[in-house]
Amino acid sequence: MLENIQKIISWYALQKRDFCDIGALTYARVQLATLLSEMAGQVAQLYHQKTATEFQRKSAHAEAVRAAMGVEKTSAAAAKVIADSEVKDAFEREAEADAEYHRAKLLYDSYRNICDVMNQHISNLKGERRGEYAGQGSQTT
Repeated sequence: MLENIQKIISWYALQKRDFCDIGALTYARVQLATLLSEMAGQVAQLYHQKTATEFQRKSAHAEAVRAAMGVEKTSAAAAKVIADSEVKDAFEREAEADAEYHRAKLLYDSYRNICDVMNQHISNLKGERRGEYAGQGSQTT
């Protein structure tokens, strides 16, 4: 999917400033919008994964604090330090899930911006076409 999105974006980036093929541009936009819809589902799944790993880490940490507090003469601060070391792997999984979600969200937002630019480009081309049909375009004498 990301490869296909990149192909569309690369194609669009290579178009000259005076590119005016509305059909090709509309087709590319439709393809990009469809792929972005699929990507949105994946971003949502990554968000779910991120929140699930956070919940798992917090749950494991709370259990480790309770267990450490059960030991005689263990302060709350000491129990927290013990629990932090015991759930180190959970912290790493949570950080990885968070980073993966944010990476995907940044890419998605960037791709949406390009789709918005394509929408505006199409709108401008249609406006120029209407102007030419009305005898107001740059092609008239």
